[in-house]
Amino acid sequence: MNEFAKEYYKQLNSWSMTTNLGKFYSKVSRKLVKYHDILKDIFTCGTSLEKYVNSIDRSISTGSESTEYLALEEMFKDVEINDNSRFVDIGCGKGRVLNFVHTKNKNCKVTGVEFNPEVANFTKKWADKKDNVTIINGNAFDINCDDYDILYFNRPFMEETFKQFAEKMVNEIKHPVTVICYADAYMSKYLKGKPNWNRVKQGILYKKGIIIHCFYPQVYSIVKFEPNK
Repeated sequence: MNEFAKEYYKQLNSWSMTTNLGKFYSKVSRKLVKYHDILKDIFTCGTSLEKYVNSIDRSISTGSESTEYLALEEMFKDVEINDNSRFVDIGCGKGRVLNFVHTKNKNCKVTGVEFNPEVANFTKKWADKKDNVTIINGNAFDINCDDYDILYFNRPFMEETFKQFAEKMVNEIKHPVTVICYADAYMSKYLKGKPNWNRVKQGILYKKGIIIHCFYPQVYSIVKFEPNK
C-alpha cells in the first residue's frame, strides 16, 4: 500500500468516521458548512445552489450535487485562473463551481454543460446576470474539448461513459490544459499515462483543521496535458 492509500484509509478510519461521538461531531460540522455555503451562494449569485437533484438517466450520468466551497478552495489553490482562461464544468448542475471560478476572476470565460434541462434552466437564471458565464443545456459529447483550458469533473458520468469522454479529450485537445477530477474513483486513470498526459497532484478532501466538510474522504486529482513535453 502506498503512502497516499495509507493516508486515505487513516482518514476513513478516523474517530469522526468510526465512533458515535465522532459521527455526531461530523454531522454538526457538515450542517454548519452547508449553511455557510448557502449564505455564500445567496451573497454571490442571488440564490442557493445546494439542493441535490437526481439524474434523469442513471445509466450514463450521476445526480447534481454541489461541492463545498472549502473543498473547491483546496482543489483550485494551485490552479491559475487568469483573464484569458477558458473554464468548463462538465455536468455543472446548479453551478456552484461556475460561481466559484467566476468570483475568483470575473474576466475569464466560464462555461457549464448540463444534460438535465430543468437543472440547466435553473442555473441559466442566475448565470445570465453574470458577464462571461455561459450555460449549455445538452450532451457534453457535442462540445469541442479543445475550446477550453481548464476542465472540471465532479464524477458527471458513470465509469464506462467517462472512459469514452476521456478518449474524446485525448483525441481533441491539442494545447496545454488542466483537468480537475473530484470524487476521483476512476476518472484520472483514463488520462494519466496517455502521451503527454500526467497526473500532477492527488489529494484527499474531508476536513480543514477541525472543520469536517465532507461526509467521507473524497479523492481529487489534477491531470495536465502538455504537448511540448
